[in-house]
Amino acid sequence: MVGYKKLPTKDWREENLRHEWHRAKAALAEAGFPDSGVARQHFNHVDKQLSDYLWQRTLDDIEEDRRRHPKAKRNQKAPAQGHGVVSTRYLP
Repeated sequence: MVGYKKLPTKDWREENLRHEWHRAKAALAEAGFPDSGVARQHFNHVDKQLSDYLWQRTLDDIEEDRRRHPKAKRNQKAPAQGHGVVSTRYLP
């Protein structure tokens, strides 16, 4: 895989998913980036797994932060934005 260097991380599951994502992307490139086929299905599956894992980890981090710091300004209800949409978290 050209341009990819496996970097060590504390999260072994993310490391494995990222490695598999790069392998699937390289296989897809070898196949000529088709719109369908086994290589495309495998890449889409690995991509979904990685993005779902990262999203869930982010949600878990936010919940942990809310549990530890319930009075922090970033964890208070934000004022209404736009058409009555209320965000539940201040973001920088």
